[in-house]
Amino acid sequence: MTYTFQLEESDFLTQQLYRMSKLPATRKAKIYGWIGTPVIFIAMGLFFWRSNNLALTWYFIGLTVVAALFYPYYHRCRYKRHCAKHVHNSVREMSDLRMSLTFEKSHALVAGKTGESKLNYSEFKQINEIESHFLLELNSGQTLIVPKSEISNQPGFLTELQQCATAHKIYWNSELNWSWK
Repeated sequence: MTYTFQLEESDFLTQQLYRMSKLPATRKAKIYGWIGTPVIFIAMGLFFWRSNNLALTWYFIGLTVVAALFYPYYHRCRYKRHCAKHVHNSVREMSDLRMSLTFEKSHALVAGKTGESKLNYSEFKQINEIESHFLLELNSGQTLIVPKSEISNQPGFLTELQQCATAHKIYWNSELNWSWK
């Protein structure tokens, strides 16, 4: 069966954020920033305390508390803004993002405005299911984004996708509670 869907900029943003949330480097940067920023502020506060400048000492103690409490929120917003800029620059040239996906016996056909691709199931690395999308990752690093809200026959699509995953031993990762943190 053929399924058609329209991709929006927000779909690409969701895919980018999901991918970023799974990278160890992103987690490491968050932890280093969350620990490093307050440590630097504490060091500055100690420097000013030793030089008897109590106003700046209290200022840096306050910054330490604020940084420790709000750094995760800042990090989340900063990365989301970064990804949104990247996505906007990447998809602004694409006017019609209407796609169709057809499941065949040994491959999937993906068609859009620019052409048609035949994807062998052996090239699928994994299928990530989140609350709003199916993200079909390929061995080449590319991802096919399928928004659930755009699929008219969701149960049929899900059944067909699960049958393909089972038949071709494609790893299925279901994270229905995933959100960008």
